[in-house]
Amino acid sequence: MAEQRQQKGTTKSAQRGEETILPVKDEPANLKLIRIMPEKQGYTVLAATTPGEAIRLLMTDVVRPEMNGRDLAAKVRVALDCE
Repeated sequence: MAEQRQQKGTTKSAQRGEETILPVKDEPANLKLIRIMPEKQGYTVLAATTPGEAIRLLMTDVVRPEMNGRDLAAKVRVALDCE
């Protein structure tokens, strides 16, 4: 019975978020609301109020399978400049 409970607990924790997300919202009250649910699900939330702040928080590997980190950062900058 204890083994079943342990397995059940393991399954539940495996469904929780382990990633870090970065929402960007210019209204602090809305940004606070946006953070609540992901944090309750176990995600680490790094919130930004401006695109520039989001770019400063972006951290990636330099060597990546699909796209290197420099190209990724450049694409993010271009995407944010277009909005």
